[in-house]
Amino acid sequence: MRTGPLIAGLGLLAAAATGGLVVVLLTQPFAPTQLEAVGAATSAPVVTQSFHDERAVSVRAEVGEPVSVTLPGAGRVTSVACTRGDQLTSGSAPLALEGKPVLALHLASPPWRDLAVGAKGRDVDALRAELERLGYDVASADGGTPLGQDVLAAFRALAQSVDLDVPQAGPVPLNSVVWLPTPELTVDECLVRLGEQVAPGAEFVRSARPLVSASVAPWPGTLAAGERVVVVDGVELPVDDAGTILDLEGLSVTSAFRGATVEGGSVSEGAIVGSLRLVEPVDVAVVPPGAVTTTDGVTGCVATSAGELRQVRVVGSQLGQTFVVFDTTPDEIALTGPESCP
Repeated sequence: MRTGPLIAGLGLLAAAATGGLVVVLLTQPFAPTQLEAVGAATSAPVVTQSFHDERAVSVRAEVGEPVSVTLPGAGRVTSVACTRGDQLTSGSAPLALEGKPVLALHLASPPWRDLAVGAKGRDVDALRAELERLGYDVASADGGTPLGQDVLAAFRALAQSVDLDVPQAGPVPLNSVVWLPTPELTVDECLVRLGEQVAPGAEFVRSARPLVSASVAPWPGTLAAGERVVVVDGVELPVDDAGTILDLEGLSVTSAFRGATVEGGSVSEGAIVGSLRLVEPVDVAVVPPGAVTTTDGVTGCVATSAGELRQVRVVGSQLGQTFVVFDTTPDEIALTGPESCP
């Protein structure tokens, strides 16, 4: 019996059949029973997160006219500490005439006379108020109260702190005080040089334009409720609900403000930038944009997984997520927003 060709033929048939089976198996779609049973998601749990509502903003600043500081007496300038950008502060002695320090002092009313015990007037009230602001022990008094020994003693103590000798008896000498209209001002130009001979009324320094108002402009919409600060050069500046910056002194010392170009009494548009954010973060719900229905971009609603409508306020969005605040936060919402809101 000839078995060789027969066996070979059977082997070929078996191989062909196996190959056909492999082809059939590989070309049939594979769908596990569990996956076939799962449909598209229609709802999702509500996730909350801490939210500072940080926005990049521009600051609009209005500035006043430069302030000129003049000298009270005549003499040769024997020392001077003045550099553009310096802060000239009340209670300091920025220069000396004929070896005698001259005291810079902020007074609400400019000094115009030597002040002795018993003197009355706005200049006396201003001196008492400034000494008290600087931390000296003076008795509180109503306007128009005569100058007493407590004020003279406080002035002498201040003078001694800058090595200015003032007689123990006698009035406050006008020629030892340079008047500052503000407690502190930024020097823009120094007009007196060491060794120069000066006359009374000579201009000592000219200030930079003082900052008179500042605000965030434009004020962003869809903000989360809460107290805010605007951060400029790392300095946190409180703002009110209208965007007005409440700490002008803090803004005035930032390099952004000092380096800004002034055009017609205001800082050039976009010269000062900062970051507006909440003082304390709030909790917000993170939802898909398609889950929210809104007509004005701010107020709207979403549907819960049970079909109940919930009011929301949109406070921001980022990377395909919408941040909302609920009156009452549900556990789960529908992924498709309702057709309309009540």
